[in-house]
Amino acid sequence: MRPPADAIGTLSLIVGAIALLIFIGVEGALVYAIWRYRASRNVPGEPATFEQNRRLEIAWTAAPALILAVVFVANAATG
Repeated sequence: MRPPADAIGTLSLIVGAIALLIFIGVEGALVYAIWRYRASRNVPGEPATFEQNRRLEIAWTAAPALILAVVFVANAATG
């Protein structure tokens, strides 16, 4: 049986890697939005809307739930 410190260390690496991937994705989306919608390229007209986009709503509800499930299982396995 592994010492608890090894299991906790491995768990922290897994959770840290997941957090890093999420951070990189969010920052990449932010940089893209800043570049894509900067004032010098702004075209007048109606802004984009995302109402009634069921697939998008399901995706941004299911993705965090899946991430939390992975962290939960990793945490329970460590316990």
